[in-house]
Amino acid sequence: MKRSVLTLTGAILLFACSSADVEENANDSATEVATNESVEETQQGGYNYDLEWEAFKEAIYAKNAEDLKIFFPEEGIGIDAETLLSMCSEDYVIEEMKKTPYDKLGDSEYNGNYAKEFGASVSYTDEDDNTYESGLYLYFEEGLNGLKLVNVLAAG
Repeated sequence: MKRSVLTLTGAILLFACSSADVEENANDSATEVATNESVEETQQGGYNYDLEWEAFKEAIYAKNAEDLKIFFPEEGIGIDAETLLSMCSEDYVIEEMKKTPYDKLGDSEYNGNYAKEFGASVSYTDEDDNTYESGLYLYFEEGLNGLKLVNVLAAG
């Protein structure tokens, strides 16, 4: 009987220690994952601007003004989403967007702040040898609320 009680007590202690060890390892793993995510967020600023750029382009391709509105700052930029869709509907703009990943956007400045710049332009010559050029340039700021369109410049 004494041996049964000792064996049972020993088994309970062994189970308790093993259980605590497993829980401690699980906590260590969770802490390690959280630490890795925190480091990754710190390195990337916690934002996925590249994914936001892709979502912006998809909204342009789909002509979805509602999805574009999230890229406009609260204070506005002087045009609305419908106007932007109209400006971006030219083939040369769409073609350039399709081949421009986020890391290929230009580095620029707008109102003294760092901005990412997308640019598309086209030129053609008429029968009288006159050259015409058109271009569309979009300026985005990377901020706490994600990627925001801060300016649009259309020329030509």
